[in-house]
Amino acid sequence: MNEFLRNFIMTGIKDMIDKDIALYQTYQYASGWFSKGVLLQEDLEEIQRLYEEKARVEEIIEEIPGEEENIEEQIEEVIEEISESEEV
Repeated sequence: MNEFLRNFIMTGIKDMIDKDIALYQTYQYASGWFSKGVLLQEDLEEIQRLYEEKARVEEIIEEIPGEEENIEEQIEEVIEEISESEEV
């Protein structure tokens, strides 16, 4: 039961990150579940990592020159570069 709730909460938190909910609100929400013993430290680390990755992608996108029509291709390339750098 607890594993289901943990996965359910993490899915909601990932959705919050995707929808640009403020960092402090997500952290506040997650810390509430952490204090109840539902989320683990590794979950909090994953949340932090997801926000850091999102920030890096946004920084890189701002630096990309080019037309808006090519932005989707460029975003995919950036995500691939980040994935490859994490594997190293």
